[in-house]
Amino acid sequence: MTTPTNIDPKAHFAKYQGDKYVEGWASLWDKGDNLPWDRGFPNPALEDTLVQRAGTIGGPITQDGERRKALVPGCGRGVDVLLFASFGYDAYGLECSAAAVEACKKEEKENHSRYRVRDEKVGKGKVTFVQGDFFDDTWLKEIGVPRNGFDVIYDYTFFCALNPELRPKWALRHTELLAPPPAGNLICLESPRHKDPLAPALHLPHPPRPTWSI
Repeated sequence: MTTPTNIDPKAHFAKYQGDKYVEGWASLWDKGDNLPWDRGFPNPALEDTLVQRAGTIGGPITQDGERRKALVPGCGRGVDVLLFASFGYDAYGLECSAAAVEACKKEEKENHSRYRVRDEKVGKGKVTFVQGDFFDDTWLKEIGVPRNGFDVIYDYTFFCALNPELRPKWALRHTELLAPPPAGNLICLESPRHKDPLAPALHLPHPPRPTWSI
């Protein structure tokens, strides 16, 4: 795990307004000495959700015997993607930087023993890492998944890392990527960004459906 140096995120991303946010995140990955989001292991809250709410979010296998697809946008080192696959989902990790994608592949290769198969009858799902812009369809075509093709999307602070002006676009994009209701589930783990954590929650237009906050 990289030891982060001091950085002012607000000052850094002030140089990357609007759709240039991709360049802002890629520049941090390419520099490689400041990855403050990199915890080095899957989030325990996500693991608890996959164990305790498997029936609610559909579980990894459909009634037809097909594997459900899970997407982690801004997946970092890919640890949560590998966790999804260990539960049996076909798991996809999206990152904006080629350096990040290589870090994901390295994590899968070097630490695969950390992600044991949770149910031998279900088995392990496929793992795919892809570079691209969350708001663009190019990466979807590359991995062969159509719009509305994901059964689960796990947003681990990807939302709060975006410039606030992109939040309505973020909400709309999830309606384009998630399977139609009631199949599609959005799981969010967020933290406040440049605001008092006790302030009221933001209400978004065009909310995705349904959503689990953990």
